[in-house]
Amino acid sequence: MKRLPAIITLVLSLCSSLATAAPAATLTIDGNIALTNVAGKRQFEFRDGDLKALKQTAIVTSTNWTTKKTFRGPLLSEILSKVGAKGATLDVCAVDDYCYNVPVSDAAKYGVILALSSDGKDLPRDRFGPIWVIYPRDDYPGVLNSATYDARFIWQVTRITVK
Repeated sequence: MKRLPAIITLVLSLCSSLATAAPAATLTIDGNIALTNVAGKRQFEFRDGDLKALKQTAIVTSTNWTTKKTFRGPLLSEILSKVGAKGATLDVCAVDDYCYNVPVSDAAKYGVILALSSDGKDLPRDRFGPIWVIYPRDDYPGVLNSATYDARFIWQVTRITVK
């Protein structure tokens, strides 16, 4: 019986460390795309390693929810190119089913990234992760610092539908 508290302590410790670890990022792209990798479905799935294997771009900016930070992740335009996306808008959706329309043109025009990290640390789910749409807001203060663009800083992204 003396071992039971030690085992419980160990299990609780392991559960606690797993809860604080950054979750693996999975992103599904569907809709009007040319390249798919899911059998029987018109979609392309990027796993955490797939996203991290893409060239990582840094954006140093503040957001309405953070001070100035260095965000890193693949360019949205590169991801769209990789799947052969053809469309004018993107429905970018989060884990809680929040979706917002983002013009495809924003990707190249502003160099939008899908941030996987902030100041060198993976984005945990409770801090906007594991995937967060980041615009270089501080580089375009008269344009990107508005309610229109604030709504496009979508966090906990799981799916993008190309329309």
